Amino acid sequence: GLNVPWNRFGYDIGGGEWDAGWFDNVFSLASNASANAVRVFLHADARATPSYDNATHQVTGLPGAFLPELLELVALARSHRLVLQLVLWSFDLCKRSFGADLISNSTLVEGYIA
Repeated sequence: GLNVPWNRFGYDIGGGEWDAGWFDNVFSLASNASANAVRVFLHADARATPSYDNATHQVTGLPGAFLPELLELVALARSHRLVLQLVLWSFDLCKRSFGADLISNSTLVEGYIA
């Protein structure tokens, strides 16, 4: 498998910097090198997604582009016969003041899931 680096850290999926061609190329290179799986980080450090309330850190939603871009990412992986492992957060999330709370506070976690 392969850890796919960010093209535009934190903005690739739903953050306004989606570049299908970049992912298609990376997936093609991985597949041609006999990789069978790729790991992609969806939110990175939460700089662009998901949307959240600055005061409470409660997740409030996802940008409208998030789901269509995610579905296109899935289709690209499928077209290259790759298993796509989606990782929600990068360890970089914990470098942000609210990051540890977002993954360890059960209320905030449940808000994300909802």
